[in-house]
Amino acid sequence: MNPTHAVTPADITKAITQIKRNPGRYMPQRPLPTTPGRRKQAVLAAGRNAVAAALFEQVPGTSWSNLTKAIRKGCNAGVVFEAINLAGAQALGLELPQ
Repeated sequence: MNPTHAVTPADITKAITQIKRNPGRYMPQRPLPTTPGRRKQAVLAAGRNAVAAALFEQVPGTSWSNLTKAIRKGCNAGVVFEAINLAGAQALGLELPQ
């Protein structure tokens, strides 16, 4: 069994920067819903997926199966995933509905 690699705050910051440089590469292909509740969830999911994709490229050994564990290992157990997802969404140029 491979040990889980740690994803540090610096890795997440680097991923966000990479997304900002090329948001089209990480933008979802399907249109986002227009109803506020569904749109909020879709925006956060788009941010999560963008950050995940950038981290998979940057941190060897990360995948969907171990990403949460790797982030907790590198950042701490109390990491706020919604904040990471929101930062990814903002890097894509997406805003949460009011």
